Amino acid sequence: KDTRLDPIGTVLIGAAALLLMVPLLQDSASGRSWWLMGPGAALIVVFVAWERRFAARGRQPVMDLALFRQRSYTLGMTISTSYFGGYSALFIILTLTLQQGLHYSPLAAGLTQLPFAVGETVAAAIGGRMVNRFGRVVPAVGVACTMAGVGAAGVLGTWTYSIPYGWVIAPALLVGGIGAGLTISPNQAHTLAQVPVSGGGSAAGVMQTSQRLSSALGIAIVSAVFFARVSHGGDYLPALSIGLWVCVGIQAIALVAALADLALTRR
Repeated sequence: KDTRLDPIGTVLIGAAALLLMVPLLQDSASGRSWWLMGPGAALIVVFVAWERRFAARGRQPVMDLALFRQRSYTLGMTISTSYFGGYSALFIILTLTLQQGLHYSPLAAGLTQLPFAVGETVAAAIGGRMVNRFGRVVPAVGVACTMAGVGAAGVLGTWTYSIPYGWVIAPALLVGGIGAGLTISPNQAHTLAQVPVSGGGSAAGVMQTSQRLSSALGIAIVSAVFFARVSHGGDYLPALSIGLWVCVGIQAIALVAALADLALTRR
């Protein structure tokens, strides 16, 4: 194929990503420019049409749409996109609750979330070796563990304790972190392993872009629910519980996709 760059495709996808992300990153108090979503979606349509035409000429498009004909890649993308929608948001609302609601110092808030980081680091090293043997089973178990840990932290936020809240949710965060370690790297490795070497750069770039967009969208949705509850009752812990369960709901899409891939593979 002709390996010259695809500048028009690059500009189109860059402009579309910008228009879609600006409303999600704006301050909700001053209003979001939701109208930008319309032009952003239109540019996505134009981008897809251009990429098909570009590839039909024997050129190398910035995004190889043929990748989405592969079931493993499409479902892997679905897992990655929906997982990050809940993953990124949970740290935002947890940190806000710890510092603004419970008056933790920045250091104490960071240390409270340390079990998640430890679990993710250890599990990622193990999961990376397991995925070659067990395939999509590893990220499926990982998503389930994350949902269990985050959901448990949400339930625990509705109770009253005589010990600091950070100690109460430490085991739940550890389980959630183990789930993250078994999900993120193993899912990406398994998904990209099915992609031809010539399309590896495009495939990985699409995954990374979708993760950033879903992270911004998840933060916008979960934060809106979180602050609506805070402004209504003024209590951060119940708001955190609701927000964490919204994160679990978003990540449930990833679990469904992982189980669907496993079921279809075994046929």
